[in-house]
Amino acid sequence: MYSRILVVTGDQPWEDAPVEYAIALAADTGAELSILTVLLLPLIAGMPDVMACTLVVESAMAQSAVVLAQAAAAAEQAGVSYTTRVRWGNPTDVILRTAEEEDCDLIIVGSHACTWRSRRLLRHVIKKLPSSARQPLLVITEPPEEASRWRSWARLLVVHDGSPGGEAAVHYALALAQEAALDVYMLHSQTLMQPYETAPHRGTRSVQDLLTLVAAQTAIAGVSYNGVLALGHTVTAIMETAADRACDVIILGVEQHSGWKRLLYEHTAKAVMAHTTLPVLLVNRLATTVTH
Repeated sequence: MYSRILVVTGDQPWEDAPVEYAIALAADTGAELSILTVLLLPLIAGMPDVMACTLVVESAMAQSAVVLAQAAAAAEQAGVSYTTRVRWGNPTDVILRTAEEEDCDLIIVGSHACTWRSRRLLRHVIKKLPSSARQPLLVITEPPEEASRWRSWARLLVVHDGSPGGEAAVHYALALAQEAALDVYMLHSQTLMQPYETAPHRGTRSVQDLLTLVAAQTAIAGVSYNGVLALGHTVTAIMETAADRACDVIILGVEQHSGWKRLLYEHTAKAVMAHTTLPVLLVNRLATTVTH
């Protein structure tokens, strides 16, 4: 299902939920693991006090070495092949470059951070990375103390809204399900499709066309498919469907938007990640196939 997974660690040992999940997923799928720590130059860098700057940098390097050593030990214990790397720079740029250089087919990050600066950087990465990377981004929403509740993927919940991003999510989910024999639950969101539609019959016809198209796509792929139509609040429908169908992953399509569309889609993604403990897989149009 995956051949090489890139997981981004936090700068503290207790921010290791994405690493624990990545190790379990790699062990389950036979993937190799690339463990990356991204360090930022401290705010004191460039100031006249060279000694203080040096001490801060050395402290950051020492802390990252501890985090990576713990991650490496966990990977070895699970029998997962891995590499570790520390890089300095802009987190989004470093993650994108590393994923390309190492030919990764999945990027994993966490949604929890313990410091104000880490939380701010994490929000920026989750906002910018999904629309730029050719790899899907898997966001681990569970807090660190809950991350050990791993279970193999069996059911995918895909949110389809008729947009190019939604189409990318459907194509990716079907390829994933076909390769790994997974069940797919398709949540068709009329709210996202027609947020300002005033003629109900036009929205209904669009949904019907979408349902027909998806049914044909799943039949061609030979994938088990169950469709759900969300007529009310999209986030509520996602949460309820994921719980009722015992899904393991929520898949959302992402793309570059402007104006009200950007605000609508960002709000939906943020709300989903804030209200679920399931991992959320963000897919753009560059990631429409699964690496074998």
